Amino acid sequence: MIARALMHEPQVLALDAPAALVRALPGSTTLTLSLEFAESAESLPALAVMVLGAFVGSAVGMVVGAAVSPGGINVVFTVVLTPLMFTGATQFPWPSLDRLPWFQIVCAVNPLTYVSEGMRAVMVPQIPHLPLWLCLLVLAVAGAVAAEAGMRGFGRRAVD
Repeated sequence: MIARALMHEPQVLALDAPAALVRALPGSTTLTLSLEFAESAESLPALAVMVLGAFVGSAVGMVVGAAVSPGGINVVFTVVLTPLMFTGATQFPWPSLDRLPWFQIVCAVNPLTYVSEGMRAVMVPQIPHLPLWLCLLVLAVAGAVAAEAGMRGFGRRAVD
């Protein structure tokens, strides 16, 4: 549907995510995403998890981008990103790992675990999950630490 809308090169493309409607509006080059759920106060925790998760992901990407040469980025996908996905509690609730404490510790180091658990806490609270306040706190601290490390790394790389 999006490809069909973009085929005519619209200047405005409005995406209404909950209704899955795509409208191409002539006259602008703006891409607009409207989220109806963002209008209610009960969606603020989900929005906070998404924003902090995006911040952490960007900050970690900055660290990786500063540490890896452009020729070695394909190795990063194999060595870094794939393990992050499988240890990020995206496919299982973190508390369900209580019989594998070593793997629970490995997952606890991964910031993606706190994004997954935070969204799980908001979207399906009946499934066991980490407390939302803990997820938000860890994401804020991890984002600040990774952003600082990434800025230092890029500063060193710019000087070299």
